[in-house]
Amino acid sequence: SDAEKHAARASLEGELHDVRVRGADGKTVSLLDKLTSHPGLSQIQRERMLDALAEVKRGYQTAGSTIGDKPGGVGYQDVNWKHTRLELDRVLDVSRAAGLSPRDTETAALASIFSDAVKTPGNFVVHNVHGAQAALHVLARRQPSLSADQLEDIVRAALEHQIGPPKFMAFVAVAGALKAQGVSSDLVGSIATKIGDPLNAKYHSPGGKQLAFTGAEQVALEKIGVRHWTVPHAGSRHEKASHAVIDADSLVNYACPDGWAKIAALHGPHQPIFLQE
Repeated sequence: SDAEKHAARASLEGELHDVRVRGADGKTVSLLDKLTSHPGLSQIQRERMLDALAEVKRGYQTAGSTIGDKPGGVGYQDVNWKHTRLELDRVLDVSRAAGLSPRDTETAALASIFSDAVKTPGNFVVHNVHGAQAALHVLARRQPSLSADQLEDIVRAALEHQIGPPKFMAFVAVAGALKAQGVSSDLVGSIATKIGDPLNAKYHSPGGKQLAFTGAEQVALEKIGVRHWTVPHAGSRHEKASHAVIDADSLVNYACPDGWAKIAALHGPHQPIFLQE
């Protein structure tokens, strides 16, 4: 209902006001102020981003309450939500540093918001696919003012964020999942080599939008739910936005205390095999 939507937005804005981040001048500001003052963004773009954040936050809460104390439940979804907030902060930083247009900035922000929106221990390796599906479903329904071209760019950028960081995804996440399924070391190695070097054109399928796998590699990947490994396409309409999402995700996960805390929190006996330290 409209009342619920307004309440969710008010709650979100109150929360973002309390999240302290570094502004463009190096001084501490709220994430809400950083978003609403980002240069070039229109009021419509800011509203779409805040509405998407509110929707995704509600999704995390719903997933957490539904799963409860089981793996992927309340604590896991809270970690995902906090990651989403900080990744948006980094997207704004990267977009400013790279001189992205307002359209590309919004594309990157919306892709980032949805990229981890549907994630549990069971779908870690393919959560990008489910996040992209959520973006398509929610934005097409809730944000009809978005053009079809921009919606397509958001979905592709959400899919492509899964390449980063390449060595972790290749030699830890995917390799660990494949080994747990009994895939031979030779196949694991050949697959990991490609995923670990995703921008190398010699590993791309025709058109450059995905990695090209042999028949045996594809059979192995399907054991862990991977049907495609989508990569940024040089010269594509959304290329800059896609790299902003990838960079922001990696900065949060691997180059700040909040990311290290997330990695520590997501280790344990009920996590994917590669996080069971």
